[in-house]
Amino acid sequence: MNPLKSHKQIESIIFDLGKVILNIDWRITFEEFKKLDGEGVETIYEALFYDETLLSRIQRGEYTHDELIQLLQNQLKSAITKEEIEKAWNAMLQGFPKERIELIARLSKQYRTFLLSNTNIIHWKHYRRELSDLLHYLQIDKLFEKEYYSHELGMRKPEPRIYEKIIEDSYVTPEKTLFLDDNQDNLNAAAAYGIKTQLVTEEQDIVTLLAS
Repeated sequence: MNPLKSHKQIESIIFDLGKVILNIDWRITFEEFKKLDGEGVETIYEALFYDETLLSRIQRGEYTHDELIQLLQNQLKSAITKEEIEKAWNAMLQGFPKERIELIARLSKQYRTFLLSNTNIIHWKHYRRELSDLLHYLQIDKLFEKEYYSHELGMRKPEPRIYEKIIEDSYVTPEKTLFLDDNQDNLNAAAAYGIKTQLVTEEQDIVTLLAS
């Protein structure tokens, strides 16, 4: 059932970005790294996913653009250029389905809409350009009242302080706020503050959940 109908008192909607609005597939990035350095790709994979501390630091913005490029280069055994690194790192970003953007644009006329995303400086630069072009094409002025990015805030989901930040900064009422994310841990952390939550999956994306 549409969570906006089951929670009729909702005034604000917080959207995650990756796999909620923006299609993401990490496998494509690692396939691109594999083409550049078949041995080094395993080092990058292990560094990012077997040592969660590193990925967390990246998403908290502890590296500048150039430092992040250098970090990724250091994991590889071959001499890879900055441009090749950026292309491979951004390859996972698979675009914004138009129907999702149009849905949020409609909802923003009735609800306060926000974005809350774990991301990094390189990805942010890439998809901000793509989204800006799409909004211009669709003649949409603005999707969100405010956007919250982990690399700018120095904190990430599911850390409690990031939810405290958005509540205090935007004066949303938790009990009248719906948060949509593809990660259950992130939703559980938000629910601890009284925020209503909804898991987004491939089978039930935001269009399926909210358009009916």
